[in-house]
Amino acid sequence: MALALGTGLAAAQPMSLGVMRDFSVPDFHDPPHETQLRWLFKGAEARPQTGGLIWVREITLQQFQTNGQRELLIESPECIFNSGTREASSSQALRMQLQDGRLTLAGEGFYWQATNSLLVISNQVQTTVRGGWLAAAAEGVPEVSPLAGDARVEAEEFIYNHSALLATYHRNVRATSTNFHLTSEQLTFNVPAEAGGTVEALVAEQNVALELGAWQARGARAVYTPSNGWLHLIGAVTWRAETREGSGDTVLLDGAAQRLDVQGNARLRLPVTGAGLVPQQAPAAASGDETNRFVTIMAMRYELQTNHARFEGGVNVTERAGEQVRGRLTCGTLQIALGGTNQVQDLVAEREVVIEQETRRFTGQRMDYNAATGEARLTGQPTWQDGERHGAGEVLLAHLADNRFIVRGGARLTLPGADDNQLLGALVPRPESTRVNPTPTSSAPAKSVQITSETYELSPKGAVFQGDVRVDDAQMQLTCERLTVTIAPDGTNVANIVADGNVVMNLTEASGAASTATCARAVYTAATEQLEFSGQPVVDRADGSRFAAEKIVMDRTTGKLSALGQLHFQGRWSPPGNESQAPRLPWEKPSAPRPPSPVTP
Repeated sequence: MALALGTGLAAAQPMSLGVMRDFSVPDFHDPPHETQLRWLFKGAEARPQTGGLIWVREITLQQFQTNGQRELLIESPECIFNSGTREASSSQALRMQLQDGRLTLAGEGFYWQATNSLLVISNQVQTTVRGGWLAAAAEGVPEVSPLAGDARVEAEEFIYNHSALLATYHRNVRATSTNFHLTSEQLTFNVPAEAGGTVEALVAEQNVALELGAWQARGARAVYTPSNGWLHLIGAVTWRAETREGSGDTVLLDGAAQRLDVQGNARLRLPVTGAGLVPQQAPAAASGDETNRFVTIMAMRYELQTNHARFEGGVNVTERAGEQVRGRLTCGTLQIALGGTNQVQDLVAEREVVIEQETRRFTGQRMDYNAATGEARLTGQPTWQDGERHGAGEVLLAHLADNRFIVRGGARLTLPGADDNQLLGALVPRPESTRVNPTPTSSAPAKSVQITSETYELSPKGAVFQGDVRVDDAQMQLTCERLTVTIAPDGTNVANIVADGNVVMNLTEASGAASTATCARAVYTAATEQLEFSGQPVVDRADGSRFAAEKIVMDRTTGKLSALGQLHFQGRWSPPGNESQAPRLPWEKPSAPRPPSPVTP
């Protein structure tokens, strides 16, 4: 037997010819620990086979540290031991313990190689990690943790490299612990060098699917670090957490901080309540789709926490009610403060901000949105457009829920011209079907209306312009300090216009004649087509005549003037007998005698 097995085998007691009892093979550490066992292979019975192989029954294999502490224990009913290569293999069941039972493993069919300290289990692998992936008393880990409790790993194949303290599972891998579940085709983790130590990292690859508490994700590769609770997924990652879901090239979950970092083709989808995420006009009436509202956000990367989110790089936001798009937002960066049920509280968008909803569009370099007040504040050369109307200024305050806009600093407003001599053109948005006249009265389109002021506020009820107001209308050029426009109750036309403070109005009458009025106050009533001038009014006509009174009323349709109080008139008069050549006053009939100048009615 000694010649057959070699000098490395320990003595065994013969039972009968060719059979040994208490079979053992020792191996020792290198100097200076040459007296300390490295591993010890033992069996209750051993029977030599051809080619230097030995059949061994009831085997135990132990590996030891240099201080004599056992690291590994393997037990199996039988195996074939190669005395030359120091390898063992078997198709039988196996049980293994690491670090006094910190990790226990069972399976069927194994291969062990002493030279490289390698163990392979080929079938039905079941592993238990006592105490889970963390150290027995890791600092900063709450008592109730997804990592607490024992962990289990199942797979079809297991490879353990003892030299590298590396455990690898292959095919149909399933790893579980309290509130943690993972499946993949491969799972690798380091075995702690000391009993009770923390697993440094779990690396799952190929078709990775995992659950961590209420968080679920899929990807090509996942790296989980139990010591800090970080989970890093790579490769077409998708994730879901309660009502939120998203995707990206890489995803990092910081479990301790409850923070999600998604990079590369980053996408987030979540339901919204209340005012929504994209500032927009409130729906006219609630519908079934209003309860099925979602927002989708695309960016290069985003960081998501329970009540806060930040997006960077080509941010594109789309809000839908059912299948209908309610609004869009694009910008360079976006920060959102979220309340319960994903309700937006505050929003800050920066760099090339664009908001779109139906026929409305807003732009600027920064937008601050407060959902409680419904106000979106745009700065950085902001502009707005609502159908054919558009404007700009230094600051734009948009209350989109009630369709109200406030523009401050170099405020400008452009309105489409009207085809019916209506002053201020189409201040009220016209239905799209009426924006193009099917039978135009002239080939030239109506001139647009330009209004500038220091500030203005525009709403469905009307508009107020203040500070150096200037109006350029095809029917009127106006300057004043304050201009107030009231919309008719039916919301279709201008009801009246009031100009106050240093009013200067150049007016084109219905007949085509031009007049210039100066006064302290001018009031236009659309229903009667009358202009009333007060506050030392003076009206200059195209024929060179001038009228002054306490109050002057002009009828736009006829051009006639009416005066209240003492009237002063200046103009050219023809000599008696040549009345036909003299200009006639607006209130005169052709046969009426000409009064002297000035006239007091």
